[in-house]
Amino acid sequence: MSQSNEDSLTSVGWNPDGKRFVTGGQRGQFYQCDMDGNLLDSWEGVRVQCLWCLSDGRTVLASDTHQRIRGYNFEDLTDKNM
Repeated sequence: MSQSNEDSLTSVGWNPDGKRFVTGGQRGQFYQCDMDGNLLDSWEGVRVQCLWCLSDGRTVLASDTHQRIRGYNFEDLTDKNM
């Protein structure tokens, strides 16, 4: 699953609803997709090392290359430090 030849996807997190997943990499890709691999949303410039989807079905935790853990909400495209 790739959106570009430049993608280097290294992490994945499965949404608890079983219908979506998030994936990302250290080159700044961060995508939410359906189970067929269709892109639903994306975030630019997030260099992901690890991903986890919370049980609320909305929040994705991502550790990044700046040694931070941030929460991302793909429904309203907001993020915050954790």
